[in-house]
Amino acid sequence: MKNSYVLAAILVSSLVTVFPRLLPFLLLKKVQLPEKILKFLKYLPVSIIFALTFSSLFDVSSDGFPKLLPLETVASLVVVWVAFRYKNLLFTVGVGVVLMALLRLVF
Repeated sequence: MKNSYVLAAILVSSLVTVFPRLLPFLLLKKVQLPEKILKFLKYLPVSIIFALTFSSLFDVSSDGFPKLLPLETVASLVVVWVAFRYKNLLFTVGVGVVLMALLRLVF
């Protein structure tokens, strides 16, 4: 009985996860979007990644002003330099993961 609930929860969760990602592709498959919308959509992934990254550089507490996290800031500056220098996403992510691991190991 318990296993069927777990299986049902996994199936429903997978549908809830997949459906919103597939729906735009299915709805816009045959539609030609205007050039202005396409231009806007090209910047959307970059802005989302920037917002997620920027928010992880700060420690927000209820007592006052957000504090800049030093290890994450150093790692992000190096990763931004690597991204612009090499223009290789896999290499950039690898450098970021290894650098953050080394910084946390040392400090």
